[in-house]
Amino acid sequence: MAPGGSGSPVSRSGRLLDVRGPTSLGYELADAFGFELVPSRVRQHLQSSALIGTDSLSASSDPPAVMKRADGTFYQSAAAWWGDEKRLLVFTYEREMERVGGKQFRPASTWSVNGSLSRLGPVGGPERSVWRFDASGAGEAARKTPTTDDPLDLLPPEVVGLIRGGDTDAWQLHRKEWASETVVGMHFTTGRALLLRAVREATSRKALSSADWHLETLDAPVVEKAPVLLACP
Repeated sequence: MAPGGSGSPVSRSGRLLDVRGPTSLGYELADAFGFELVPSRVRQHLQSSALIGTDSLSASSDPPAVMKRADGTFYQSAAAWWGDEKRLLVFTYEREMERVGGKQFRPASTWSVNGSLSRLGPVGGPERSVWRFDASGAGEAARKTPTTDDPLDLLPPEVVGLIRGGDTDAWQLHRKEWASETVVGMHFTTGRALLLRAVREATSRKALSSADWHLETLDAPVVEKAPVLLACP
């Protein structure tokens, strides 16, 4: 997913990790991306129930899709996650749909949420780091930009290794003389939750390939886990 859009540059600092040649990810134009895909009514109920906050470390959602059950009924559903330093909510949101002709559908119920909330133990906050591609001395390899369909291939392997096998997403925003790219990820290991957010910015989409990545990673113990069932009238 990669809509054009606007936003404010994010300023972060940290240690320099590594250098490697740039990699690019294919994007499609979209009106919404990441956690914005979650309907506003669902987001409002999650916030009012204190299941999520206002600022996430890592969050995203699949685009809601209409599916057919074996009994011939239809529903719209998507999977999502939202995490910060204290909690990680992993959930699906769903509503009934009815066909009104051809491939047209309309809602037949309100949204409901089904998932689990993990309370995270304190670890002193996310680890912050900076990683950039240094083209000096790289020769012909620096001028070639391999493509990938995995957002984690854009980032240093030593940072994203533990995230592989989890859920990831990426998007780009751009306007005149500014562009940004964001990668987010989430993964559970034995008794722990891993969160990732990486952002890079440049003066154009083309310049993003050699811009610094500013990364935040959180590796925290899960101290409590509880099911979540929520109606969103």
